[in-house]
Amino acid sequence: MSNHFCDCADTECKFNPKNGFTDNCDLCIKKNLKFKEIPACFFKLIKKDLSDMDDFSIETFAKLVLEIK
Repeated sequence: MSNHFCDCADTECKFNPKNGFTDNCDLCIKKNLKFKEIPACFFKLIKKDLSDMDDFSIETFAKLVLEIK
């Protein structure tokens, strides 16, 4: 899928479209839900640079949303 919208920079992830992943975002979402995490693309809506992030938990996402002014 060459025109996939995914902007995930984690090319180590087997679900990244840059690695030939073609099942849309379903498996990425399922993986994130299993680990109680939010996909990086959602974090990028509120924080452009994720290079210092290592916690993509739902709690961390909620904290970042609440910090927006």
